[in-house]
Amino acid sequence: MNTGSEVRGSAPRSNRDELNSSSDAACLQMIAQDPRNADARYRLAQIRETQGRTVEALAHYGDVIRLDGQHLNGHLGRAKLLHRGGRVRDAASDYRRILTFAPSHPTALAGLAHIAYQDGRLDEAAALLRTALQHHPHLVFAHHTLGRVLKATGDLPNAAESFRRCIELQPQVAENYAELASVYEGLGQTAAAEAVYREALAAAPPSTTVWNGLGLILLGDGRNREAADCFQAALDINVDFPQAANNLGLALNQLNEHLAAIDAFRRARRGLPHSPDVLSNLAQAYLAAGQLEEAEQSCRAALIIAPHHVPTLSNWGLTKLRSGDAERARALFQQSIELAPQFAEGHNNLGTALYALNRDDDAATSFSRAVALNPNHAEAHYNRALARFRQRDFNAGWADYEWRWQRRGVSQPRWPVPVWKGEPLAGKTVLIYGEQGIGDELMFAAHYADVIQQAHRCVLVCQSRLVPLFARSFPTATVVAAADAAQIFGPGSANSIDFQIPAADVIRYSPPAPPTDVYLRPAAESVEKWKSRYEVLEADVRVGVSWRGGAAADDRARRSTTLAQWQPLLSQRNIAFVNLQYGDCREELETLRQQYGFVVHDWEDADPLRDLDDFAAQIAALDLVISVDNSTVHMSGGLGVPTWVALPFSADWRWGSTGTESNVYRSVRLFRRGVDDQWTDVFRQIAAELAKTQERTCRGAANEV
Repeated sequence: MNTGSEVRGSAPRSNRDELNSSSDAACLQMIAQDPRNADARYRLAQIRETQGRTVEALAHYGDVIRLDGQHLNGHLGRAKLLHRGGRVRDAASDYRRILTFAPSHPTALAGLAHIAYQDGRLDEAAALLRTALQHHPHLVFAHHTLGRVLKATGDLPNAAESFRRCIELQPQVAENYAELASVYEGLGQTAAAEAVYREALAAAPPSTTVWNGLGLILLGDGRNREAADCFQAALDINVDFPQAANNLGLALNQLNEHLAAIDAFRRARRGLPHSPDVLSNLAQAYLAAGQLEEAEQSCRAALIIAPHHVPTLSNWGLTKLRSGDAERARALFQQSIELAPQFAEGHNNLGTALYALNRDDDAATSFSRAVALNPNHAEAHYNRALARFRQRDFNAGWADYEWRWQRRGVSQPRWPVPVWKGEPLAGKTVLIYGEQGIGDELMFAAHYADVIQQAHRCVLVCQSRLVPLFARSFPTATVVAAADAAQIFGPGSANSIDFQIPAADVIRYSPPAPPTDVYLRPAAESVEKWKSRYEVLEADVRVGVSWRGGAAADDRARRSTTLAQWQPLLSQRNIAFVNLQYGDCREELETLRQQYGFVVHDWEDADPLRDLDDFAAQIAALDLVISVDNSTVHMSGGLGVPTWVALPFSADWRWGSTGTESNVYRSVRLFRRGVDDQWTDVFRQIAAELAKTQERTCRGAANEV
């Protein structure tokens, strides 16, 4: 039984052996001279105990008690040795005998209390400890055990008092701070718990428990970098602390440092090789890093250990979803919620699989179950909105769509003016601020003209790359780069803003309208520059192509293609293909030329990531754009350029789930991948349509079927 937290020094082994040998001989000599010498037998029992000769030690303690029934140290020695050896009933008998002749002995009371605590007799344990503390108020072990007993009974406020008393008596013992912090966490007082951990760091020696506990609080609060530093500090003290390594992996995963997270989870696995939690976390890190095979292997390993481990089933489902097997993902998510019906995240995951299968009604039902279990589940609210939007049920989706601002990694600008909710704008100034990605800003801008017409004045806040294009396209509005938006409300500003609204919500308060024709205006001189460049390409039709899209990993996997899959298109004669893909793709274009003999024309000064205004002109000078779902489509659609979009089986909400016509852009035509189709099947269909198109007639062929 632990009766304190002292750190004691010890003599070298050889010296201890010599001391024990000489003491042993002295005790035996004293016993030979006086067989009834209880003190000599007690010292011999202690020697045997230090030598690890437990049976002999117990026998000698028994001799002491037979010689002197009230030999306090004899009873204590045997009781503690029995207690440590797991013979708690025999130990309890000795503790009780002590109390017959020493009714307030602290060790006996505390020992009985500890046994009662281990047996679950909490009220009895608390009563014994309080008796001990009445007589010995500075007994740290009693305060500590009483705190644990009170914590087990749910009396957290009084448990906190007990652990605080421990800290006052032993401020150098880190365990006391960790216990108190744990109680505060149980009370929901995480700020107080954090303060206690930081108090421990200042007052007690470095402790893995303290660093790990503080890291968990910071991790729960979203302060992931600080949390990672804490877990690393714990590992610096004890490199073989697998729990801290696991927690470090969790923090690094939240920081999108997925490769470092993988290393941390591997380290944790070495110390906890049979933990399904560590393996599941490792799978999640592999998934985030795009290493799908490794993620699946980790899931399989975890399920060998624990076949019904719900987090692993969910991670395996997410892996299958990322790899395109939505039906298998659905089955795994279904299994997870059958095992854990109250698992809100499981219902949300099931909804995502059903959404990927174009089962929008079923998906919305699953998202609703997740929300019922956790009303603050932002992703479930947001996902339910997307399912409703794809069904064109916008009225049912808008309330859920507001939850987009509560999603992890998303922050909403805070402007010191009321939100516009459709009030009359005559004589008013309204600020519209862009949100999400470039493609979203371009699409939402289709509805700006109505607000601009209603208001006395309109201020548009957008990404800096869009400022020239928006300023030309909406000449009566004031266009400001997001980086400079704070100046609108800065000291001495002459701007008077009455309302503000995020770009997507403009649709909510705009009158229903047919697909938009043209609302973006490229620079005329830049369009002429690109037309001149295209003239030298001896071809009947100039077609811009873009083959990758999606910012999030799941979207990229679902939407993106390879140039090799475009062969049915690129083999068309008398067509000049022009690169519209953003990012560095020179290596892909060169591989296409060398391996297949196809040329996609590219210009080094064309860089949509840097100059969107020139990109708009480049697109406007083309006859046709063919692209996967990305921002190029929204730019082309807003310019009114004929655009053919290659969509995955489960398309983004804005394209709906059926049909060839876009509800957003009049010039956009949709080509959908079937449930069993490959991308090459879609491009064969597009190639067949392109073959029918005559020179310079693309502009009249946008939605002809």
